[in-house]
Amino acid sequence: RGMISGYMLADVVTNVASMSKYSVLQYLYGHHRIGMTISPLFNNLHGCPYSKTPLSQMFHRSMNVALATEEPLHIHHDVNPLMEEHGTAQKLCNLEPVDMTE
Repeated sequence: RGMISGYMLADVVTNVASMSKYSVLQYLYGHHRIGMTISPLFNNLHGCPYSKTPLSQMFHRSMNVALATEEPLHIHHDVNPLMEEHGTAQKLCNLEPVDMTE
């Protein structure tokens, strides 16, 4: 229900790991270019393993997805947590440098 409310009311939605289950919502979010943030490291810690992260699927469907960091003091081991997220995403999704600039 949260994802449906987010579609109707929000400009940006955070923590979209459960979005991979709902292809209709993926279409609606993508069609209306609603922004989404995802944190692969946070999701891995909270039940969505790296192998099931929806980041690659959403990126290749041209959805408006941005990498974010959640709980940087608890999860990350680097002084720059967002760079750690970018490095993880690049390895998980086999992203090229040009993909990382988007």
